[in-house]
Amino acid sequence: MAEFQSSAQILRHHFLNWQCRIRQHAVRMHDGQPSEGMYASVIIDNQELAKLIVLINKLELDQLVKEFRFMYKKTHDPALRRDSLLKVLVAGYFQYAEEFSDRLTASLSVESKVATKLLTANSVLLNFYQQNQLYNIPCTVKELDEDEYEFQATFWHNSIFNPNIPPTICIIAFDPDWENAHADPLPNELSSNYKIQ
Repeated sequence: MAEFQSSAQILRHHFLNWQCRIRQHAVRMHDGQPSEGMYASVIIDNQELAKLIVLINKLELDQLVKEFRFMYKKTHDPALRRDSLLKVLVAGYFQYAEEFSDRLTASLSVESKVATKLLTANSVLLNFYQQNQLYNIPCTVKELDEDEYEFQATFWHNSIFNPNIPPTICIIAFDPDWENAHADPLPNELSSNYKIQ
């Protein structure tokens, strides 16, 4: 018998599967260019603060951080760095959603007004949309320490894709509140008894 899942667990699983699909398509078909659904519209007090590219991170990051760091440091050529990372991402990186944490991360300049407002707010609403799929996800906000694996994974990943990344950045983590998150359309498992508010 399948293990019972709450509405929040189903929504979490549905979102991560969706994110893996759109990211896999982006790396395979569009050379890693971010698609619409990889941007989060950040809402504070019913107003959009910014649109941020966010990452989903693997649950196991120790070896991955070492691999990303090696890719960056082995060459000074941004194109070669990018090609190395794309090979990893194309080769099944996004194949299994269960390998990913639901904590989302984004990098911002330390001097960014957006970063300041995010960390002052403590909680925000993230809106995602692509191909007629919408998610509204309330999140708590945290600044990550440099020694945390999610900081390192986000830093090296973004440094490879963006050679002009600011030298001093902060990495923001968004932790979803799935109990109060919504999707439109709903996952099939929820459509008969779960209502969008």
